[in-house]
Amino acid sequence: MYDPKGKSSTYLPWIIIILFLGVGALYVKTNPLGQSSIGYSSGYEGGKMIFMGVYYEGQAHEGFAFRGTNMNFDLDDPKSGLPNIEGEMTTIFIPSKVSWGDLPDFVPNSWRPLLDTIDNPVNVYEWSYKEGDITHFYRMEEWETKVYISLEAGYDSFGVLAEESNNKRIRNAEVWFEIETKPTWYFENAKRTYFAISKITVGNVVKEGRNIDKIDVNPESMGSNVFLFYEPYGGIPASDTEAFLGEAVDGTRLNPDLFGNTLYAMIRLGDFGTQQWLEALTQIRSQGDIVTFDLTVHQLVVGEWTVRDEQDITPPGVDNPNTPGDEGGYGRDSKVTKAGVNLFEFLVTKEGMLLLAGVFVLVVGFFIVTYGTMLMAMYTGSKRR
Repeated sequence: MYDPKGKSSTYLPWIIIILFLGVGALYVKTNPLGQSSIGYSSGYEGGKMIFMGVYYEGQAHEGFAFRGTNMNFDLDDPKSGLPNIEGEMTTIFIPSKVSWGDLPDFVPNSWRPLLDTIDNPVNVYEWSYKEGDITHFYRMEEWETKVYISLEAGYDSFGVLAEESNNKRIRNAEVWFEIETKPTWYFENAKRTYFAISKITVGNVVKEGRNIDKIDVNPESMGSNVFLFYEPYGGIPASDTEAFLGEAVDGTRLNPDLFGNTLYAMIRLGDFGTQQWLEALTQIRSQGDIVTFDLTVHQLVVGEWTVRDEQDITPPGVDNPNTPGDEGGYGRDSKVTKAGVNLFEFLVTKEGMLLLAGVFVLVVGFFIVTYGTMLMAMYTGSKRR
């Protein structure tokens, strides 16, 4: 016999799954700077910048202590000696696509209105050259994107003896970052699109501590460049914007070797640690130094068009590159595909895994309750017979 109630109940687990996945997609959409357990957020714009390691006294330290956009590294004994270097950072983002409320708590309130003052692209370069009957058109736009980084001296022990809180200072340690230049921007109808980071400059630095005069970091002056390299822990320094443009363009042809490279950035902690003092002659107080950086990441996006002499020589679609937040998204891909990408990126995070586990438990529980009730009813009915 047809049982409409029983029939409709078979759809319930799928309804539950769809609702939970919808919540996950909404989370991705409404949390563009949310951090994931593997360090990448689902809403990054431009290059991916993550903590890579610490270089100290001739040795590079990497590993589990550096979890993407978070780090917590102890240079020596877990409970004594030097303090920990604890770090937190945002992803690289386009200022116009992030609201103030999306920023983490460590970002000073006074910095938030400054995001509205950046009008991208800040520079535009256009040129062309002929190769036989083919004309190559290029348009290069320089975009100012942002990343915020906070470094703190943490301590696992507190006291008057050889404890991490007791005026222990880290000197000449280098915190290294890896930057992957694979944004999802594009130019409409361009044959190719290239990306590069030409430089990273300091917008603001805020120091916090018992005596901030003791804190020494480099770079720290506004407008100065962050150290950029083509190899980690030293090696060949990356070019600044002016030199980069000369090497990349050379007046005519684009040099693709300078685009799409993984870069490495470094911040040097010259004097950084804990400060401890006696308050009111009876109470021991301690505080770890904190330095927060507002960095401007200068990204170059280049579109290339090629046309033959008999074609219209005006390259199509030479307007600003579209970014993931623009209407239509991702060029070739539909909004459905974009939503699928956001959903997948969320599901591989810690929160996404917990969501899937919750869905699994609910579905299993549903089947146990549903079919367990049916079996009990059948068993009870058979006993009555």
